[in-house]
Amino acid sequence: MKDPKNALLTALITGAICVVISFIPDIMGIEAIGVKAGIILGGYAITILCVYISSLIWEGWMRSRFDLWNIGKIRGLWQDKGLKKQLKKNFETSQNIKIKVTRGKELLNHRKPNGLVKELSDLKDGKGKTTEKSVNVQILLVLPCYQDDHVKERREAHNEMDDKTFLESWYQFLDEIREYDSEHLSINVRFYRGTHARWRFYIFEKERADQSTCVLLSNYDRKREGLSLPMYKIMHGEQNIAGFMCKYFDDLWENKSTIKPQELYKLIETKKCQSQFCLNCDAQGISQCDSCGREKCEFENLCQNLIKRYKEVLMSFGAGGEGEEV
Repeated sequence: MKDPKNALLTALITGAICVVISFIPDIMGIEAIGVKAGIILGGYAITILCVYISSLIWEGWMRSRFDLWNIGKIRGLWQDKGLKKQLKKNFETSQNIKIKVTRGKELLNHRKPNGLVKELSDLKDGKGKTTEKSVNVQILLVLPCYQDDHVKERREAHNEMDDKTFLESWYQFLDEIREYDSEHLSINVRFYRGTHARWRFYIFEKERADQSTCVLLSNYDRKREGLSLPMYKIMHGEQNIAGFMCKYFDDLWENKSTIKPQELYKLIETKKCQSQFCLNCDAQGISQCDSCGREKCEFENLCQNLIKRYKEVLMSFGAGGEGEEV
């Protein structure tokens, strides 16, 4: 206790109780020294414990821990096999699944223990789910551009790749994820600028009204890949971070600066992509500024080649099959 008056009061109360305890053996007529010592020491220990618990309650520590459960609705920090079980359970019971990651490529890696290949494959085939309706999956990826600070940071965490391979992984993910689109599973992908990109999370909205929305949340480590990070499990609440993340995802999904795969193709083809990171454009609210005054991006030719190679993939989203709007 930081307050001297509270500390003095606590000491006086503790001392008074301990004095009373010391008389208990004589009042009870106990003669054995060992029994007397046990009663007195036990009484001291219980008194100190009670005073300590009282101080925690007084200072709000216990209430804050209770609020983490009751209001914050935090249900543990999950990793490894425990996290895999959480993913499996939530994929089976959710109607809408919202995923916010950097590039998505590792999610479809068969060798990654917490990848989503098995879960997406089952949903594609209509297996392992409790809902009869088609499941909607919305995926937000960071805009694949080295001018984004977050992209540069994640590049450092994947030094096993060269610049070309890392940038191409976004397009490879699009090519792979569209194969999961079916009558049972609707896949939708959009790109956003790296605002608050350090947060990665999955949102699971349930079909049944009596089941709460679940959020699995983590933040990126500069030196580790996203899938290797433990994730907090948080149930949706109006006043907690899960409720904020759900609203944040929906707002970002509908934001004018968030673009669809077809729009990414046009943005790069017309060389307007640099305006996405132009401070002058941001201030004026202009999305495609011709007078940015920026130097030519060293990866411009690489990006041009990538959109040409993956044009069919980019244009397929929302074109009568893959990526139907939810």
